[in-house]
Amino acid sequence: MDQPIIVRAPKRGKANSLQSLIENLVRDINPSATKKRNLIVNDVPPNLVLKCNIHLLRLLISRIILLIMDVTKNNTISISAKTYSDVVLMHFKETNLRHLAFVFDGLKQMHKEAEQMGGFLGVTNHQGYSTTIALTFVNLKRSSNNNKKDLAKTVSAIQQIPGSKT
Repeated sequence: MDQPIIVRAPKRGKANSLQSLIENLVRDINPSATKKRNLIVNDVPPNLVLKCNIHLLRLLISRIILLIMDVTKNNTISISAKTYSDVVLMHFKETNLRHLAFVFDGLKQMHKEAEQMGGFLGVTNHQGYSTTIALTFVNLKRSSNNNKKDLAKTVSAIQQIPGSKT
């Protein structure tokens, strides 16, 4: 991954929404995507306002997108998100991924950042069809007074996510 990671703050006038963060990242990454004939689709709902560490999230999302683009051509990368209480589940889905081992190695390096955000990274691969990278994170401002309360809410929310094991 020799490509520079460019991170840009959302435009003025927009709330700190996940959709605008993705729009800005896609705009920065688009020249590289076009060279490889990749299309990045932002399916994130516009009303998902970020309360978490936006800088760390922006860095993590850009690294995931660049990792996918390093090993794929002629592809559509679809980015979506859902909320479960104070937990956000993001999916980065593609249909033409090669070099899956490279992706696993890259995600291992990003695991620590996901944990810092109270979440995790996971991969689902349907051989010959598609690969989905899942990122979850806690969408709360952190303060020492309500960490235990936040943790209980997070565990409860993660248990509601289909396919989660806690």
